[in-house]
Amino acid sequence: MTYSNLEKEAEKIEELAHVFAEGFQVSHPAKLNKINLTIPQIMVLSVLGRENNCKMSDLAKRLKVSYGNVTGLVDRLVLANLVKRVNDLADRRIIRVALTAKGKKMVDEIKACRRKNIIHLLKKIPNKEKTILFSLLEKIATIIREEEQKS
Repeated sequence: MTYSNLEKEAEKIEELAHVFAEGFQVSHPAKLNKINLTIPQIMVLSVLGRENNCKMSDLAKRLKVSYGNVTGLVDRLVLANLVKRVNDLADRRIIRVALTAKGKKMVDEIKACRRKNIIHLLKKIPNKEKTILFSLLEKIATIIREEEQKS
């Protein structure tokens, strides 16, 4: 395979990844509890839904943004009573972020909405093709995880 073919394939994957990301998003965040959330705020809530009580620095790493950017996002989520800052018991210098009860409910609604969108898409794909799709996605996810562990 030539370099130009790899370039074309990489470009196609970039295009598809963008379409996938948009297709899997919550249809419109404002519909959830009438709270106007941005996509970055939804991403923070999603990370905390998987890894609640997360250090601010770890949250920044997971989202691949600066610590300052996460601080602003968390500030707005605290004001909305969706997350709270918690001092680390072992090291008072460390600030952790945890979901509030309202935040947990919001994460559940976001997950349900996202899952509904994905199910809608999956219904349009034959089972045999879904098997191939899942296999390839697992393979890509494994490669990504291995690459992340190296860095």
